Formats: sequence, C-alpha cells, structure tokens
Amino acid sequence: MVADVAKNRLLGQYLNRRTGTAIRSFPPSIRVEILDELIRGVWGSNVEYVRVHEEGFDGSVQVPAHTRRLIEQVRSKAAARRVRRKLRAGRKRFAHVRAHRRRVSFRARRFMAHTARDKGPEANRRVIRAIIHLVRTGEVPTLADVGGA
Repeated sequence: MVADVAKNRLLGQYLNRRTGTAIRSFPPSIRVEILDELIRGVWGSNVEYVRVHEEGFDGSVQVPAHTRRLIEQVRSKAAARRVRRKLRAGRKRFAHVRAHRRRVSFRARRFMAHTARDKGPEANRRVIRAIIHLVRTGEVPTLADVGGA
C-alpha cells in the first residue's frame, strides 16, 4: 500500500509532485502494532500538509511576515523591454507584507483512503499469511513468504 501511494497516487493522480517531501515521508513498510488480541498495521506520513490534503481543511492559517517581489504586468513587447531594463539596472520592487491570518479551503483528496480501499483486501490476506507463517515456523516471514513482490 505504501508503494502504491508513493508511485501511483502522489505523482499526479491526486497531488502534483514538486519536491518529493510527501513521498519520502512515508516509511518503506507498514508498522505493525500488537495490542492484546488485536494486530493492527499502521501507515502514513508525519508531514502536516499530507494530512491536510488527505482530510481537507477549511479555516484560517497564520501567514508570517515576509518580503514579496513585485512583478509588473507586461501587456506589450515595449513594456517587457522596459521591465527587463529596470531589472538589469537593479530597480527591483519589493513589498513588505505584515504577518496576518488568511482563510484557506482545501478539498479532501483521500489518496490514502482510496489506496486502503483498493489494496486493503490483498494486504489483509498477506497479514493472515504472515501470521500463519510465524505460528508454523517461528520465523519472521519475508515478502516472498506472504506473496509480496
């Protein structure tokens, strides 16, 4: 499931990859938790914006103070030449933006939920095979033992 998210879901189908941070934030395999009689596989990312894209967000965020470079709107070739001359002469224009709150709205993209829906039954079969292998042999199963690639 982790490989499916990284290779198929985050490379354009749901999110457009820019830096690869989201893909690298997913561990290479699912973490297994054993609590009394419950065995649970846990997977996901610890990057905040991955959660925002998965679940969606509607609210306000704090924007820190920063400096913004102003770009002139160019409507003609002559205006483009004037802008290039100004930039070469070092007359770049900047605006200082104060810290403020901004309202944002992201729709939920649900790439992890869709992967769990699509790959979940096969993952459950592999977990069952792994448990059976562990009980029979006493050894930790490999991917080949559970039918993985």
